[in-house]
Parts: sequence; C-alpha cells; structure tokens
Amino acid sequence: MKALFFIEIPTHAPTEQLSYHWYKKELESHSYGDNLLAEIKFLSLNCDVILVLPGFNITLKKITSKIKNRKKLEQAIGYELEESLAEEIETLFFAYQPNLEKNSLDVAVINRAWFEQWLEVFKQQEILLSAVITDTMLLPTLSQEFLLIKKADYFLLKTPVENYAIDKENLNYFFTQLASSLPEELLLISDDDENDWQSSLPKLPLNLKAVPIQDGLLKVLTESYTLEKSFNLLQGDYKPKLKNDWQKIKWAAIGVFGLFFLATSFQTYQHWKLSHKEAELEQQRLKIFQDNFPEVKRIVDPLAQMKNKLLTLKQAQQQQGQFIAILAKVSVGLRLLISQDKAQLVGLEFDNNVLILKVTANSLALIETIKQNLAAQQLIVEIESSDKAENQVVASFKVTGAVE
Repeated sequence: MKALFFIEIPTHAPTEQLSYHWYKKELESHSYGDNLLAEIKFLSLNCDVILVLPGFNITLKKITSKIKNRKKLEQAIGYELEESLAEEIETLFFAYQPNLEKNSLDVAVINRAWFEQWLEVFKQQEILLSAVITDTMLLPTLSQEFLLIKKADYFLLKTPVENYAIDKENLNYFFTQLASSLPEELLLISDDDENDWQSSLPKLPLNLKAVPIQDGLLKVLTESYTLEKSFNLLQGDYKPKLKNDWQKIKWAAIGVFGLFFLATSFQTYQHWKLSHKEAELEQQRLKIFQDNFPEVKRIVDPLAQMKNKLLTLKQAQQQQGQFIAILAKVSVGLRLLISQDKAQLVGLEFDNNVLILKVTANSLALIETIKQNLAAQQLIVEIESSDKAENQVVASFKVTGAVE
C-alpha cells in the first residue's frame, strides 16, 4: 500500500519561490515540512499524491438529479445552480459525487481557469496527482462534533450539520448568526502562538479553548483520510491517466469481446433499439418545448424547463383569478356610493395578491362606510392613509385577500 503524500496550496496564485506545506502518511511513520515543488517532487516518489485546495475558493452544493450521462448531468447541474452562482457557468468546472440520499449529489463548483492553473503547476514539475480535495471535505473525517481551525487566510468551522470556510472579516457576524446552534465553548486549533491568535480574533459570542498542536494543521486534517471513498475533484477531462501497458489491455479487451460476442449481440441490438427510441422521444420533447416556448433560446433539459414554465404560468393564472375575485367583491362594495356620486375610484394597483384602492369621498364618515362595505364582502381591508383636500377626502385602502 502506497504512502499518502498531501500537499496544501494557498488561496493566492502560485509563484516560483512559493513554499508548500506537505504531510506524508505511512503505515508506521509520518513526516511533514515546507518545501519548494522541485524538492517535493523527490519527497513524494512512489506515493499517492493528494492536493488539498483551500475550501474558501470552492463552493459546495447539494442537488437532486436522476440523470446518469455525465455530459447531460454537467449541463443539468449548471442549469440548476446558475442563479445561485456569482460567475458565468461557462467559466466553472463542476465535480460531483453521490451522497447517502437517493438521487442526491454533492457538487463542488470551481473556477476552471484557477483550477487548471494549479494543475499545470504540478504537471510542469512532473508530480502525478492521484486526487484533489479541499480542506472543508476533510472536516467530516475529524472526531470532534464542533471545531474551529485557524488557517493563514481564513477559518474552518466543523459542525454536525454543515462545514464552513469563513473569512476573517465576517467571522464575528457569522458566529453571531450561528450562536444558537453552537456550544458555549468551542475548540480552536491553530499553529500560531496563543497571543497571536487571540489578538487577531474579533470578540466572539462564545468561549474558545485552544488545543495545542505539534505536527501542523495539515496532519490534523488528514490523519483519518482514506483515498478510496473520498470526493476526488479530478474528474472528466482532469481524471488522472494511469500508466498501464495499453497494448496488453487492447488485446485482452479483444479476447474478452470475442468470447462474449455471441452472448451479448442480442442485448446490444435491444440496447440500440431502446437508445434509438429514447432519441426520438428526446426530439419530440424538444419540439414540444420549442413550439410552446419559442422565446427560450437556451435549452438544457426540456422536461425540467417545461415543468418550471408551466408552474410559472399556473402561478400567474392563480394570481389573475385572485385579482378578478377580489375586484368583483370590491365593485359590489363600492357600486352604490359611486352611483350616488358620494365616492369615486381614482386608481388601483394589484401585486402579489394585494389590491391597493385609491378612493375620494365627500367625508371621513364615507371613508369608514367604504371600509365597512368592503369588509361586508368578506374582504380583509386596512385604511393605509386618508387626507382631506378641497372638501374631498382621499383615502388608500389595502385589500389583502378574502376572509375564509
């Protein structure tokens, strides 16, 4: 079994003289240090090299999807997360892994240019990476339920529910928001001297208990890590190429294919028929969507997009029906006063199932009468304002819906 060799990168861009924290974990021993990549190249020989990215630069999300095809799934992930991301999805790389929930995926969102820049740095040094992870992905492997880790540029917070990467400026606000879910005393791990981390922290709404460490933060984070079941960001085009004898693999594959050709030919034919039928159905769904929603230019998942469009139309139809129902009751409540020239409707606005009426009347008493008439129609009515000007009273009524 190969030793695991972890290399931690900073949040800023790489430089030629940058020194990297590393930790080598073997069965019966370990070592760690800070070295240039040229030196790390020889230190990591015959090891599985794992690159640890700063979780502060990576966005972690959860989505639900039944799509199995990788290309379609990546498009669906980008479409579903597009509104919640600050960058254009074309500039991002999406890595994903199924979690314990059915049809649920953990998704890591990474700036593609930044990711490729770091991968190129290690490629130029001929350091073959077995996996790429983030420090936030390592937090669930730690035994403590609650833990705060101070790093050079940001903090890591582990809780039983969620794991966070927090910048220093927002630390106090963040802890204030989470105060009710945190213990009164929180363990803090830092490789700084106690005076250094105490002076650099803002006043927090809980007590911190410092835990001394001797072997560095990277060892603390990775001591329970296993390569087999980890979330590896090297996926798709970035998947590591294995050094195998491709000629032998080719002839072995031909031999296996020959042995099972007769047994699998019928299944292959059936699969082709089903794939052809699926393609026809996909084209039909696409045509139906284009015919009904010609204004949509970007189509990723016709079925999901059609459901969203139909839901939007249904909500709009429900709101229109609510408007007509309220307006009908308002007309009954105002009809007599308007026909007698005791009141006039000067304007109305309807938004989010709230109707605003602007009415002029001959007296304040008539304004109260209007409110009573509307209430008699089983409407919830509030007088928002009333002003008297030139022997007329101008009032604004807020009708928030019908009383059930």
